[in-house]
Amino acid sequence: MATKLSSSELLSIEPAESPTDVQYAAGLVLKEEWHIAEYDFPIIKSLSPDRFYIAKLKGRNIGCLVILMVNPNHAYIHSFIIEEGYRGRGYGTRLFDVVLASLGPSCSVTLDSVENMAPYYEQRGFKRFWTADLYNCSVTAVSHYLSKLEELPHVHITASLEEISFDALAAYDDSVSGEPRSSWLKKWIFESDGSSWVAVDKTGKIVGYTVCHALLTDKLKSEKKRYRISPLFANDLLTAKHLLKAVADYCLAKEEGAILCLQFATTNPGALNLCRELKGEFKETFVKMYSEGAKEQDTSRTYVYYPY
Repeated sequence: MATKLSSSELLSIEPAESPTDVQYAAGLVLKEEWHIAEYDFPIIKSLSPDRFYIAKLKGRNIGCLVILMVNPNHAYIHSFIIEEGYRGRGYGTRLFDVVLASLGPSCSVTLDSVENMAPYYEQRGFKRFWTADLYNCSVTAVSHYLSKLEELPHVHITASLEEISFDALAAYDDSVSGEPRSSWLKKWIFESDGSSWVAVDKTGKIVGYTVCHALLTDKLKSEKKRYRISPLFANDLLTAKHLLKAVADYCLAKEEGAILCLQFATTNPGALNLCRELKGEFKETFVKMYSEGAKEQDTSRTYVYYPY
Protein backbone atom coordinates (compact mmCIF):
# COMPACT_ATOMS: atom_id res chain seq x y z
CA MET A 1 0.00 0.00 0.00
CA ALA A 2 1.76 3.21 -1.11
CA THR A 3 0.61 6.77 -1.61
CA LYS A 4 2.61 9.24 -3.66
CA LEU A 5 2.51 12.66 -2.00
CA SER A 6 4.60 14.62 -4.51
CA SER A 7 6.98 14.08 -7.38
CA SER A 8 9.84 13.46 -4.99
CA GLU A 9 8.34 11.83 -1.92
CA LEU A 10 6.69 8.44 -1.53
CA LEU A 11 4.93 7.43 1.66
CA SER A 12 4.89 3.69 2.11
CA ILE A 13 2.32 2.19 4.46
CA GLU A 14 3.34 -1.34 5.37
CA PRO A 15 2.10 -3.99 7.81
CA ALA A 16 4.58 -4.52 10.64
CA GLU A 17 6.60 -7.62 9.83
CA SER A 18 9.09 -7.92 12.65
CA PRO A 19 9.38 -7.51 16.44
CA THR A 20 11.50 -4.43 15.67
CA ASP A 21 8.48 -2.79 14.02
CA VAL A 22 6.36 -3.53 17.08
CA GLN A 23 9.07 -2.12 19.36
CA TYR A 24 9.24 1.00 17.20
CA ALA A 25 5.49 1.59 17.62
CA ALA A 26 5.70 0.94 21.37
CA GLY A 27 8.54 3.47 21.57
CA LEU A 28 6.37 6.10 19.89
CA VAL A 29 3.59 5.48 22.40
CA LEU A 30 5.98 5.79 25.35
CA LYS A 31 7.44 8.98 23.90
CA GLU A 32 3.94 10.47 23.80
CA GLU A 33 3.58 9.41 27.46
CA TRP A 34 0.54 7.30 26.66
CA HIS A 35 -0.25 4.26 28.74
CA ILE A 36 0.94 0.92 27.46
CA ALA A 37 1.51 -2.41 29.17
CA GLU A 38 4.07 -5.00 28.13
CA TYR A 39 1.58 -7.30 26.43
CA ASP A 40 -0.68 -4.71 24.75
CA PHE A 41 0.93 -4.72 21.33
CA PRO A 42 1.70 -8.48 21.22
CA ILE A 43 -1.98 -9.15 21.96
CA ILE A 44 -3.13 -6.72 19.26
CA LYS A 45 -0.60 -8.15 16.77
CA SER A 46 -1.82 -11.71 17.47
CA LEU A 47 -5.48 -10.75 16.95
CA SER A 48 -4.96 -8.35 14.05
CA PRO A 49 -1.70 -9.39 12.35
CA ASP A 50 -2.39 -7.46 9.15
CA ARG A 51 -3.68 -4.27 10.81
CA PHE A 52 -0.49 -3.07 12.51
CA TYR A 53 0.91 -0.45 10.15
CA ILE A 54 4.20 1.40 9.93
CA ALA A 55 4.50 4.57 7.82
CA LYS A 56 7.83 4.93 6.03
CA LEU A 57 9.21 7.88 4.10
CA LYS A 58 11.99 6.87 1.72
CA GLY A 59 12.48 3.74 3.80
CA ARG A 60 12.62 5.55 7.17
CA ASN A 61 9.99 4.87 9.83
CA ILE A 62 8.03 8.05 10.59
CA GLY A 63 4.87 6.81 12.30
CA CYS A 64 2.39 4.06 13.00
CA LEU A 65 -1.30 3.28 12.96
CA VAL A 66 -2.27 0.29 15.08
CA ILE A 67 -5.73 -1.24 14.76
CA LEU A 68 -7.31 -3.90 16.94
CA MET A 69 -9.98 -5.89 15.14
CA VAL A 70 -12.35 -6.28 18.09
CA ASN A 71 -14.49 -8.57 15.95
CA PRO A 72 -14.80 -9.01 12.15
CA ASN A 73 -17.13 -6.01 11.87
CA HIS A 74 -15.59 -3.61 14.36
CA ALA A 75 -12.15 -2.00 14.61
CA TYR A 76 -10.58 0.08 17.36
CA ILE A 77 -7.77 2.52 16.54
CA HIS A 78 -5.31 1.90 19.33
CA SER A 79 -2.42 4.15 18.26
CA PHE A 80 -2.08 6.76 15.52
CA ILE A 81 1.22 8.65 15.73
CA ILE A 82 3.45 10.55 13.33
CA GLU A 83 6.88 11.53 14.60
CA GLU A 84 7.02 15.17 15.62
CA GLY A 85 9.40 16.29 12.90
CA TYR A 86 7.08 14.98 10.18
CA ARG A 87 3.79 16.44 11.41
CA GLY A 88 1.80 19.05 9.53
CA ARG A 89 2.92 17.77 6.13
CA GLY A 90 -0.03 15.53 5.27
CA TYR A 91 1.60 12.21 6.13
CA GLY A 92 -0.72 11.46 9.05
CA THR A 93 -3.84 12.23 7.04
CA ARG A 94 -2.66 9.96 4.22
CA LEU A 95 -1.88 7.19 6.67
CA PHE A 96 -5.24 7.53 8.42
CA ASP A 97 -7.38 7.77 5.29
CA VAL A 98 -5.67 4.96 3.38
CA VAL A 99 -5.75 2.52 6.28
CA LEU A 100 -9.37 3.25 7.21
CA ALA A 101 -10.46 2.88 3.60
CA SER A 102 -8.90 -0.59 3.61
CA LEU A 103 -11.26 -1.70 6.38
CA GLY A 104 -14.25 -1.50 4.05
CA PRO A 105 -17.67 0.14 4.46
CA SER A 106 -19.17 -2.62 6.63
CA CYS A 107 -16.59 -2.20 9.41
CA SER A 108 -17.45 0.28 12.16
CA VAL A 109 -14.62 2.05 13.99
CA THR A 110 -14.10 3.56 17.43
CA LEU A 111 -11.22 5.60 18.81
CA ASP A 112 -10.21 7.74 21.76
CA SER A 113 -9.10 11.30 21.06
CA VAL A 114 -7.63 14.10 23.10
CA GLU A 115 -9.91 17.13 22.98
CA ASN A 116 -7.84 19.20 20.54
CA MET A 117 -7.80 16.36 17.99
CA ALA A 118 -11.54 15.64 18.12
CA PRO A 119 -12.42 18.13 15.31
CA TYR A 120 -9.93 16.31 13.04
CA TYR A 121 -11.87 13.06 13.49
CA GLU A 122 -15.24 14.80 13.23
CA GLN A 123 -14.21 16.01 9.79
CA ARG A 124 -13.79 12.34 8.89
CA GLY A 125 -17.27 11.36 9.98
CA PHE A 126 -16.66 10.37 13.59
CA LYS A 127 -19.12 11.43 16.29
CA ARG A 128 -18.57 12.27 19.94
CA PHE A 129 -20.40 9.93 22.28
CA TRP A 130 -18.93 10.43 25.74
CA THR A 131 -15.81 11.52 27.56
CA ALA A 132 -13.50 10.08 30.21
CA ASP A 133 -11.24 12.04 32.56
CA LEU A 134 -7.83 10.55 33.31
CA TYR A 135 -6.56 10.84 36.89
CA ASN A 136 -3.45 9.59 38.63
CA CYS A 137 -4.27 8.35 42.12
CA SER A 138 -1.97 7.13 44.88
CA VAL A 139 -2.68 3.47 45.66
CA THR A 140 -2.00 4.25 49.32
CA ALA A 141 -4.63 7.00 49.33
CA VAL A 142 -7.16 4.89 47.41
CA SER A 143 -6.70 1.88 49.68
CA HIS A 144 -6.99 4.05 52.79
CA TYR A 145 -10.10 5.88 51.56
CA LEU A 146 -11.86 2.62 50.69
CA SER A 147 -10.77 0.79 53.85
CA LYS A 148 -14.04 1.52 55.66
CA LEU A 149 -16.48 0.60 52.93
CA GLU A 150 -19.86 -0.69 53.94
CA GLU A 151 -20.31 -4.39 53.29
CA LEU A 152 -21.44 -5.55 49.88
CA PRO A 153 -24.63 -7.53 50.60
CA HIS A 154 -25.10 -10.82 48.76
CA VAL A 155 -22.05 -10.20 46.53
CA HIS A 156 -18.50 -11.51 46.84
CA ILE A 157 -15.35 -10.46 45.00
CA THR A 158 -13.10 -13.22 43.69
CA ALA A 159 -9.70 -13.24 42.02
CA SER A 160 -10.00 -16.99 41.40
CA LEU A 161 -11.19 -17.00 37.82
CA GLU A 162 -11.42 -20.79 37.77
CA GLU A 163 -14.63 -20.22 39.76
CA ILE A 164 -16.07 -18.15 36.91
CA SER A 165 -17.49 -19.24 33.58
CA PHE A 166 -15.53 -17.38 30.92
CA ASP A 167 -18.57 -17.45 28.62
CA ALA A 168 -20.60 -15.73 31.34
CA LEU A 169 -17.86 -13.13 31.86
CA ALA A 170 -17.63 -12.48 28.12
CA ALA A 171 -21.42 -12.11 27.92
CA TYR A 172 -21.35 -9.58 30.76
CA ASP A 173 -18.55 -7.66 29.07
CA ASP A 174 -20.41 -7.65 25.76
CA SER A 175 -23.53 -6.28 27.46
CA VAL A 176 -21.57 -3.26 28.73
CA SER A 177 -18.98 -2.64 26.02
CA GLY A 178 -21.53 -2.96 23.22
CA GLU A 179 -19.31 -5.04 20.95
CA PRO A 180 -18.65 -8.79 21.11
CA ARG A 181 -14.95 -9.12 21.95
CA SER A 182 -14.42 -12.49 23.63
CA SER A 183 -11.21 -13.30 21.71
CA TRP A 184 -9.60 -10.09 22.96
CA LEU A 185 -10.96 -10.52 26.49
CA LYS A 186 -9.53 -14.02 26.84
CA LYS A 187 -6.06 -12.77 25.90
CA TRP A 188 -6.44 -9.61 28.02
CA ILE A 189 -7.12 -11.72 31.11
CA PHE A 190 -5.22 -14.96 30.57
CA GLU A 191 -2.35 -14.16 28.19
CA SER A 192 -1.00 -10.98 29.74
CA ASP A 193 0.58 -10.07 33.05
CA GLY A 194 -2.70 -8.66 34.36
CA SER A 195 -4.71 -9.49 37.46
CA SER A 196 -8.50 -9.73 37.47
CA TRP A 197 -11.36 -9.63 39.96
CA VAL A 198 -15.00 -10.54 39.41
CA ALA A 199 -18.05 -9.59 41.51
CA VAL A 200 -20.65 -12.37 41.74
CA ASP A 201 -24.04 -12.25 43.47
CA LYS A 202 -25.58 -15.05 45.54
CA THR A 203 -27.23 -16.56 42.45
CA GLY A 204 -23.89 -16.84 40.67
CA LYS A 205 -24.64 -13.92 38.35
CA ILE A 206 -21.74 -11.63 37.43
CA VAL A 207 -22.41 -8.04 38.53
CA GLY A 208 -19.02 -6.48 37.80
CA TYR A 209 -15.38 -7.12 36.98
CA THR A 210 -12.07 -5.36 36.56
CA VAL A 211 -8.58 -6.01 35.18
CA CYS A 212 -5.32 -4.34 36.24
CA HIS A 213 -2.00 -4.23 34.35
CA ALA A 214 1.37 -2.79 35.26
CA LEU A 215 2.35 -0.07 32.78
CA LEU A 216 5.63 0.36 30.99
CA THR A 217 7.25 3.60 32.10
CA ASP A 218 10.06 5.86 31.02
CA LYS A 219 12.43 5.41 33.97
CA LEU A 220 14.09 8.72 33.18
CA LYS A 221 10.80 10.49 33.87
CA SER A 222 9.20 8.35 36.57
CA GLU A 223 10.50 6.03 39.26
CA LYS A 224 7.03 5.15 40.53
CA LYS A 225 5.33 2.00 39.34
CA ARG A 226 2.09 2.72 37.53
CA TYR A 227 -0.93 0.49 37.11
CA ARG A 228 -3.83 0.82 34.71
CA ILE A 229 -7.36 -0.41 35.39
CA SER A 230 -9.20 -1.37 32.25
CA PRO A 231 -12.05 -1.82 32.46
CA LEU A 232 -14.00 -1.50 35.70
CA PHE A 233 -17.59 -2.43 34.89
CA ALA A 234 -20.14 -2.78 37.68
CA ASN A 235 -23.90 -2.77 38.15
CA ASP A 236 -23.73 -0.20 40.96
CA LEU A 237 -21.36 2.19 42.71
CA LEU A 238 -20.80 0.08 45.84
CA THR A 239 -19.74 -2.91 43.76
CA ALA A 240 -17.43 -0.64 41.77
CA LYS A 241 -15.83 0.62 44.99
CA HIS A 242 -15.22 -2.91 46.29
CA LEU A 243 -13.61 -3.93 43.00
CA LEU A 244 -11.43 -0.82 43.07
CA LYS A 245 -10.43 -1.57 46.67
CA ALA A 246 -9.34 -5.07 45.66
CA VAL A 247 -7.11 -3.57 42.96
CA ALA A 248 -5.69 -0.88 45.25
CA ASP A 249 -4.85 -3.40 47.99
CA TYR A 250 -3.15 -5.64 45.42
CA CYS A 251 -1.06 -2.77 44.01
CA LEU A 252 -0.23 -1.49 47.51
CA ALA A 253 1.18 -4.90 48.38
CA LYS A 254 3.39 -4.67 45.30
CA GLU A 255 4.69 -1.15 45.90
CA GLU A 256 3.53 1.40 48.46
CA GLY A 257 4.31 4.43 46.31
CA ALA A 258 2.58 3.11 43.19
CA ILE A 259 0.13 5.12 41.10
CA LEU A 260 -3.24 4.00 39.76
CA CYS A 261 -4.10 5.49 36.36
CA LEU A 262 -7.88 5.76 36.18
CA GLN A 263 -10.08 7.02 33.36
CA PHE A 264 -13.46 7.84 34.88
CA ALA A 265 -16.53 7.85 32.62
CA THR A 266 -17.89 11.40 32.96
CA THR A 267 -21.39 10.40 31.81
CA ASN A 268 -21.76 8.05 34.79
CA PRO A 269 -22.77 10.02 37.94
CA GLY A 270 -21.42 7.26 40.16
CA ALA A 271 -18.04 7.34 38.42
CA LEU A 272 -17.90 11.13 38.80
CA ASN A 273 -18.74 10.82 42.48
CA LEU A 274 -15.99 8.24 42.95
CA CYS A 275 -13.56 10.45 41.04
CA ARG A 276 -14.28 13.43 43.32
CA GLU A 277 -13.95 11.32 46.46
CA LEU A 278 -10.52 9.95 45.52
CA LYS A 279 -9.09 13.44 44.84
CA GLY A 280 -6.51 12.27 42.32
CA GLU A 281 -4.35 14.38 40.02
CA PHE A 282 -6.25 15.29 36.85
CA LYS A 283 -4.24 14.65 33.67
CA GLU A 284 -6.50 15.10 30.64
CA THR A 285 -9.88 14.40 29.05
CA PHE A 286 -10.39 11.82 26.33
CA VAL A 287 -13.27 11.90 23.86
CA LYS A 288 -14.81 8.55 22.92
CA MET A 289 -15.61 8.71 19.20
CA TYR A 290 -17.55 6.34 16.98
CA SER A 291 -18.04 5.95 13.26
CA GLU A 292 -21.38 5.21 11.63
CA GLY A 293 -22.73 1.81 12.70
CA ALA A 294 -20.72 1.44 15.91
CA LYS A 295 -22.63 0.24 18.96
CA GLU A 296 -22.86 2.49 21.99
CA GLN A 297 -21.35 1.47 25.31
CA ASP A 298 -23.47 1.20 28.47
CA THR A 299 -21.85 4.03 30.39
CA SER A 300 -24.23 3.58 33.34
CA ARG A 301 -22.18 0.49 34.24
CA THR A 302 -18.84 1.90 33.07
CA TYR A 303 -16.84 3.35 35.97
CA VAL A 304 -13.22 3.18 34.85
CA TYR A 305 -12.37 2.56 31.21
CA TYR A 306 -9.09 2.62 29.39
CA PRO A 307 -9.80 0.84 26.12
CA TYR A 308 -7.69 -2.07 24.98
